[in-house]
Amino acid sequence: MKKYVIKFFQVEESEYTAIVEAESYEEAMDIFEESPFDYLEDKEPDSVEGIDYYVSKVTENGEVVYEEIKELIAEYREC
Repeated sequence: MKKYVIKFFQVEESEYTAIVEAESYEEAMDIFEESPFDYLEDKEPDSVEGIDYYVSKVTENGEVVYEEIKELIAEYREC
C-alpha cells in the first residue's frame, strides 16, 4: 500500500461588519483596505457559513502528484 501526504486548508467563510467614517465611498474603501479589522463593529463574526476544505498538494514518496495554487480574488460591491 502506498502512503500519500495530503496538505489542505480549512476554509471558513465569516461575515463581519465594518464601520468607516469618510467623506466619500472611495475614501472609505481606501481607509478600509489599509486595515479592515480595525473598523469592525464587533470582534465576533456576524455569521459563519459552513466550513469547507481545500486540498492544495498531494505527494507520493516525496514527489508531487497533485498541486494547485489558489489565487485570491477579491471584489467589492456596493450594497
